[in-house]
Amino acid sequence: MKELLKELEIIIASEMKHGTEIDYYQFLERNEHIAAKLLNEIYYPQLISNNDSVINSRAGNSKYGRGATGDYQQDIQNYLRNGDINLENTDFKNFLFQFSVPGDGWANSKDRYVVDIKFNKDGAPSLAKLNVEVKCDCPFFIYNGSEYNAKSNGYLYGSPRGTATPPNVRDPSRQYYICKHIAAIFNLISNRFKIPSNYFKV
Repeated sequence: MKELLKELEIIIASEMKHGTEIDYYQFLERNEHIAAKLLNEIYYPQLISNNDSVINSRAGNSKYGRGATGDYQQDIQNYLRNGDINLENTDFKNFLFQFSVPGDGWANSKDRYVVDIKFNKDGAPSLAKLNVEVKCDCPFFIYNGSEYNAKSNGYLYGSPRGTATPPNVRDPSRQYYICKHIAAIFNLISNRFKIPSNYFKV
């Protein structure tokens, strides 16, 4: 939110450098859509930068070379974690991507988790500049605060899997924006996704 407000402040300041107070309010009235867009959208680089650094580190920082058994190799910092991230389904018309991410080797972990990522097209020619919605079916995302934060801040894809109640015990500081599976997907997207410019047209 702070980054969005700063961006809005820079836009207004550049436009109103030599304007009067009346000009200022007329500018806001004419460009109300800019403020609405900036205040209601969130981009995936913001989710990564705002997310807890420990969770981000667990996602790894691989350059995602082509995997042997799936679409992408993953480098997540957990020696029990094997296998590749698979791109399972794509809907380029709506910029909706579904991934399968290997689970941990723990007794209570599923073999794989499903991550949904949706980008809302608005003409911007970059995924990093499009409003994003996310969801993961892992317990951390559902119960440790990420799902609540996503719903509260408008970046949850679809309906909550859990209750999406305030995580006052598990995330009192509201710092778990995404789980490590989604963070790994964002690293993958940043390093590997090269989408032709004509796909961004609305």
